[in-house]
Amino acid sequence: MIKIGIVDDKPSNRNLVKDKLRDKTNWKVTLEAADGAMFLDKLRSLPAEELPDVTLMDIEMPIMNGIDAIRIASALHPTMKFIVLTVFDDDDKIFEAIKSGAAGYLLKDESQDVLQ
Repeated sequence: MIKIGIVDDKPSNRNLVKDKLRDKTNWKVTLEAADGAMFLDKLRSLPAEELPDVTLMDIEMPIMNGIDAIRIASALHPTMKFIVLTVFDDDDKIFEAIKSGAAGYLLKDESQDVLQ
C-alpha cells in the first residue's frame, strides 16, 4: 500500500487528485492539507505508520508555499518523496522545488494514467 499526501490550497484540486486515485487499490490518501504549514502540523501529529510515502505538493499556496514545506519536510523525513503539482510548466519554480527535495513534477491537468 502506497500512502499519499495531497497538499493544495484549493479543495477542488485535492478532490480531483483523490478522484483520479480512487480506483487504485494500492494507494491510500493518509494526509490532506491546504498549505505547507498545515501539512507540517499534520505530519507531526500522524502516527508513523500513516506518514505518506509520497506527497503531491502544490507550489503556490498562502501561509507557506510548497517549496518551503518540501525543504522542511525533506529534512525531517528523508525517505518521504515529493512530487510538485503545478498549473504552469514554470522552470524556475520547478527547479527550486527539486533543489528543495522534490523528486519531480506533474501538471495538475495530467490524466489518470500519468498518476499511475
